[in-house]
Formats: sequence, C-alpha cells, structure tokens
Amino acid sequence: MPTNREPERIAYSVKAFCEATSFGKTKVHELLKSGRLKSVKVGGRRLILASETQRLLRGEL
Repeated sequence: MPTNREPERIAYSVKAFCEATSFGKTKVHELLKSGRLKSVKVGGRRLILASETQRLLRGEL
C-alpha cells in the first residue's frame, strides 16, 4: 500500500535548512564560514548534509 510520506532528506539547501531548523540565513552562513557547519557544493548549489543538521541540533558542533 503506497504512503504519502516524503522520502527522508539526506541534504538540505541553505533555504530548506533554515526552514527546517528555524535558523536565520545570516546565522547559517556564519556557521558555514566558521567551519562549525559543513556543506558540500554540487554545481552552483550549497547543500548541508542531514547528518550535519543532527550534529548541530544535538550540540556536537
């Protein structure tokens, strides 16, 4: 039986990360610049891995 669940995200755009965590764009860019939050660049897009999101929210960064 099909479900309407979205697949679990493995990465977030900066905008989606802000929406998911309630962090502001400025704070996210500060975390990226300082190296506390890691991201990957794919083409012209910057993506934040879901595992980094979990680390940040657990206070491990």
